[in-house]
Amino acid sequence: MSHLDRVVQVVRRAPAGRPYFQASGFLLVGDVVITAAHVVRDHASTYEVRPLRPASLPARVVVRRVVTHAGRDLALLILDTERSALPSLRFGELPHDIGQARIHAVGFPRFTVEDSLPRAHQIDGTVQLGSDRTGHQLQLSVHSTDPPQVHIGGSPWAGYSGAGILTKREGLLVAIAASHRPDGDRKNTTGTDLVG
Repeated sequence: MSHLDRVVQVVRRAPAGRPYFQASGFLLVGDVVITAAHVVRDHASTYEVRPLRPASLPARVVVRRVVTHAGRDLALLILDTERSALPSLRFGELPHDIGQARIHAVGFPRFTVEDSLPRAHQIDGTVQLGSDRTGHQLQLSVHSTDPPQVHIGGSPWAGYSGAGILTKREGLLVAIAASHRPDGDRKNTTGTDLVG
């Protein structure tokens, strides 16, 4: 199984509304997805996930329950599906030191939307290990992508929140993509670390 089999879209459905692409997510086990908490805070809506590749999940799976972390921008989505057997996922913690850790991630930023459908997009970059980690945030420098300079309605990275951030060499899940300030550098984003 590839890490791509764990990449999902998080879709929101308002009451009596059409589905709306909300964010990215990462399948931890067969019936649990991790994402950013700020994208699933609308309690009046229901959510579903759609896998990038249907090897591990059906094409659409309803989220039965949302469990948010009290102190971090993290949420677990409990899916209404049978737990399937997946290979073990390894987690990691980045050191608090000066330097960089090479990472990559796959998610669905709004600047990739074509014909109203978000497209998967891989980033390659580094975590700036010595940067401020207030609120368990990691500072990411994206090397592989330069999104459009002008994006109507906020950040071109909207929709990437929730993507799993993996170390490039070891393939350890170390963070979840969290945010980008629309007034900030287009190639700098943040992630929420999972441990520490």
